[in-house]
Amino acid sequence: AQMRAASRESWQPLQVQAAVAEGTTLKTGPDSTLEVSFEDGTSFLMRENAQVTVKQARKGPFHLVRVVYLKSGKVISRVKAATGRKSRFEIETPSAVAAARGTSYRVAVDEQETTRAEMLANTVVLSAAGAAVTLQAGEGSLVKANQPPLAPVELLPPPQHTGTEIVDGGRQVLLR
Repeated sequence: AQMRAASRESWQPLQVQAAVAEGTTLKTGPDSTLEVSFEDGTSFLMRENAQVTVKQARKGPFHLVRVVYLKSGKVISRVKAATGRKSRFEIETPSAVAAARGTSYRVAVDEQETTRAEMLANTVVLSAAGAAVTLQAGEGSLVKANQPPLAPVELLPPPQHTGTEIVDGGRQVLLR
């Protein structure tokens, strides 16, 4: 993974336990992932070939605000639960904004700037082009550039282990 501070033009290798300030851009390469954790337990996992800019990372006496801009790739977020009504964590993309309080959700953006949002737990509000939809656990939506979000649809269920036998180098392994 690499990082570029807001005041710099060149990319630098990202070190383990490095502090990431507002305005810093992070990117992952092929076959790599990066997890960024905040002091309150909120985190996001960048998948391969993703680029994210930390736009806001502020902590006040009565609030926490995290805003990241996902330019490309996929991010999985885990937002620590909190009281109040305003969002605590937002992922902005070229075509939409996904805002949440305490939840887990995935957001991806592709080369055509199409955004996909998928809820894993609780709810998230996905907004674009002056419209918004609320995604519940197990739902997803799609936003094309300069268009409102599509109505939520149910996500496919996760794959189930079926007791398949696998032969690995002469060993037989039974998955349950």
